[in-house]
Amino acid sequence: MDPFWRQLLQDLQASGFADVGGAHGSIVLPVSDRLVSRLVAQRASPDWPASVVDIRAEPADRFAVSLRLKGPAFLPVVRLRFDIERQPALPESPSLVLRLVPDTLTTFAAPFVRFLKGLPEGVSFDGRRLTLHLWTLASHVGAPDLRAHLTALSLHTADGRFVVSAAATL
Repeated sequence: MDPFWRQLLQDLQASGFADVGGAHGSIVLPVSDRLVSRLVAQRASPDWPASVVDIRAEPADRFAVSLRLKGPAFLPVVRLRFDIERQPALPESPSLVLRLVPDTLTTFAAPFVRFLKGLPEGVSFDGRRLTLHLWTLASHVGAPDLRAHLTALSLHTADGRFVVSAAATL
């Protein structure tokens, strides 16, 4: 990015966007499986007991996460499928809730799924649902101001794509 634009954006952010106050916008952003897998792998804690091998979006708000446990090498890759169960309702309920889809393999892998208890702050798993608290996660990735500006957010899936829709005001 040209240094002029970078500096302008930094100055606007530092002022709380006062010079463009009242602006609003929305975006629909399709994101490939490959990019989502890469982002998750880069942000994963090195002490987490598994590594994400692959994330695949499927039609109808469903996706699969393939994990390799860092334990014994003979363990196979575990594939977990999730349905998007509840979208965030901002600002009152800033959580995205994902439901683990039970299948034969998940039942077999259940003893290995317990490692999901060691997730980062802002992510919780109760054995059936994975909940992502957006404000906590935004703070961890260096975007605490997101809370003041984001007015709507939803995540949907299509074959090979995660589709993020967002609206914000300044």
